[in-house]
Amino acid sequence: MKAARQQAIVDLLLNHTSLTTEALSEQLKVSKETIRRDLNELQTQGKILRNHGRAKYIHRQNQDSGDPFHIRLKSHYAHKADIAREALAWIEEGMVIALDASSTCWYLARQLPDINIQVFTNSHPICHELGKRERIQLISFRRHT
Repeated sequence: MKAARQQAIVDLLLNHTSLTTEALSEQLKVSKETIRRDLNELQTQGKILRNHGRAKYIHRQNQDSGDPFHIRLKSHYAHKADIAREALAWIEEGMVIALDASSTCWYLARQLPDINIQVFTNSHPICHELGKRERIQLISFRRHT
């Protein structure tokens, strides 16, 4: 019931710029307190934004699932490790490579040998992993959102 109601909230917000807590309460025929609790959970999940009694859906501009990194690490990990091993075969001494903040790239970073390469990344976990290598020149930049 709660999951269905939260999905109904998301569906309503998909079709409107934003909605008030009161409007959602009337539409779904539940108390404002119930709506507030649901909105809190949906905001924690990264699905909506709340501001002064209103809520709006977060439209993702990219393919990012929105899941926290530690959760993405556990999803399809064997497949990601296989992809990383395949990519590793293409990396040679003296190359310059870029690794994004994906969990698949983190698996690649873990497998990189300590060879003379430059790595550009916007990923804190990858920086942490590659910071242990002496010969890899790490160049980190911040992603602006």
